[in-house]
Amino acid sequence: MPPTLETERFVLRPFEATDFPANAEMWSTIDVGVESGLTPLSREEAWGKFARGAGFWALNGRGPLSIVEKASGAYVGEVGVSDFKRDLDPPTEGVPEFSWAVTLAARGRGVASEAVARMLAWADETLAEPFFCCLIDRRNAPSIRVAERNGFAPARDCEYKGSACMILERRRRRIGG
Repeated sequence: MPPTLETERFVLRPFEATDFPANAEMWSTIDVGVESGLTPLSREEAWGKFARGAGFWALNGRGPLSIVEKASGAYVGEVGVSDFKRDLDPPTEGVPEFSWAVTLAARGRGVASEAVARMLAWADETLAEPFFCCLIDRRNAPSIRVAERNGFAPARDCEYKGSACMILERRRRRIGG
């Protein structure tokens, strides 16, 4: 079962059907205001991504969670860790990969950094793999900053779906020793 995690300002919880309208809006405007290397998704594509995210938990015991503001109950993004089985050379398959996205309204407020930090703490406590990674387009300076703030360091350059990207890695921190 997906966990429900908390930070000072947010609840990170399993996807709910009522999250989908805000999630679809987020993915339809994903490259507005930031060079991410991602392209906006149609409602249908967003639904496929949303449903796939929920399925990761059943298949892998990990996946994305919705980020919801405690104060307002508003959906502000998603954060997660999974195995996307990306077509990369060399592959990252089997390495827990972190991902995050926030709504336009939530950008610049530290939402992603706070949510990634909490998800990493959960992964450190729960997952057995020795290190984690994330894949970020080299033009996506805000996400690179989020990753670096949370202990990820550049490991290698790669190309993914025609974009110059980088793999960043972070060693798993052993809890209690």
